[in-house]
Amino acid sequence: MNWNEVTIHTKKEALEPLSAVIMDMGISSFVVEDPEEILSFLEESRDTYDMVDDELREDIEKAGPSIRLYVSDDEEGVGLMHALTDRLADLEKKMPGIFGGLTVSIVSVRDEDWQYNWREFFRPFSLGEKLYVRPAWEEFSPEGVITVKIDPGSSFGSGQHETTRMALEALEKYITPGCTAADIGSGSGILSAAAALLGACRVIAVDIDPNAVTATRECAVLNGVEDRVEAVCSDLAEALDVSPDVTVANIFAGPICVLAGQLSPLLAQGSVFISTGIIESRQDEVASALEENGFEIIEKRSMGQWYLLAGRKK
Repeated sequence: MNWNEVTIHTKKEALEPLSAVIMDMGISSFVVEDPEEILSFLEESRDTYDMVDDELREDIEKAGPSIRLYVSDDEEGVGLMHALTDRLADLEKKMPGIFGGLTVSIVSVRDEDWQYNWREFFRPFSLGEKLYVRPAWEEFSPEGVITVKIDPGSSFGSGQHETTRMALEALEKYITPGCTAADIGSGSGILSAAAALLGACRVIAVDIDPNAVTATRECAVLNGVEDRVEAVCSDLAEALDVSPDVTVANIFAGPICVLAGQLSPLLAQGSVFISTGIIESRQDEVASALEENGFEIIEKRSMGQWYLLAGRKK
């Protein structure tokens, strides 16, 4: 079985009450991470601390307080993740700022040692009319295609997952030469690289996980578009300093509803917002959030149990 590693970013004083909320949902196995306690331990253990460089210390401080848990990558686990993100969104709505924003990052984890086994299972594939996704170790690409090279580490970041496939096909449809784009929750960086390869002159890739930001930058270099992809460690749309022509978010229904409200005043008329990571029971909710925030639904499609909705700013 595969798993999803869910990290909830909060603040120190909220760790205890947030733990109680998670336990109230029936989740009893999780890890509370407090950077201050880690650094305090290192300070008390001088022999160990002397071996810790400034970069690691900065990484520990930057990570901030968080709660980490694992849920199964199946229907039950997906349902639990949605229930959790909904509960967090409700907490933030009722008590804004008390829990420190409650942003969530999710990474797919395989039971087997993916680091050594993924090459055996990954194969190049075509998407849409002109996209071709292939691993970095392959050299062949068909003529007349736009090749996106990846060094995959998980199904959610390799383009093989349904939500990523739909997002890539939507980018092919809505990216135009010279446009600007934003990738909210960039993950492995495949969507950011694809947007640049499809013709975007600037792509702002945003993720709250420093590891994802690093992966996005590496993916941009691999595809030769590092001069057009700016990877930023930030919360949702806070890093945007321009109004992107196309924004893509491959996340979950709850955060997408919040993001629709955040993006609405930032986007110009005619801008496109592509959202996916939505299960069937939440598609109407996301559609309503888009429409209430000034987006006209211009596309709705599904693949497997997942849905994609695209809206155009009125």
